[in-house]
Amino acid sequence: MVWQLFVYGTLRPGMSNVHRAHQAGLTVAHQATVSGVDLYHLEPEGYPAVVPGAGTVVGEVLSLSGSTEPLDRLEGMFLEPPLYRRERIVPDGWAVYVWIYLFARPERLLLPGASLIPAGNWKEFRRELNNRK
Repeated sequence: MVWQLFVYGTLRPGMSNVHRAHQAGLTVAHQATVSGVDLYHLEPEGYPAVVPGAGTVVGEVLSLSGSTEPLDRLEGMFLEPPLYRRERIVPDGWAVYVWIYLFARPERLLLPGASLIPAGNWKEFRRELNNRK
């Protein structure tokens, strides 16, 4: 079974968990954006969170041929309460649904260390953050 997943953080090509996408059968990645969501960077966690909102997020749609379970585990879907939940969305300009991991703990965004990324590109945000160090 081939399934598609919009990724915006550590699963993006060139980021720290892309090897996990390869383990899930990554076959191809297409650049994409999703509107109607906001992107946050969380510290000290060091990862992004997407929630419904008014922004646009930049990422890729991955085509995967393996099980969803390893990525669901990575995203904390089996925790209680879950860290992320997987939902279906339609990327901008696409005509098909794909999956996205949405952050399932919005109360965390009200605490220190949650930074809205207005440009919606976590990969670029991380690059700029690393250049400042």
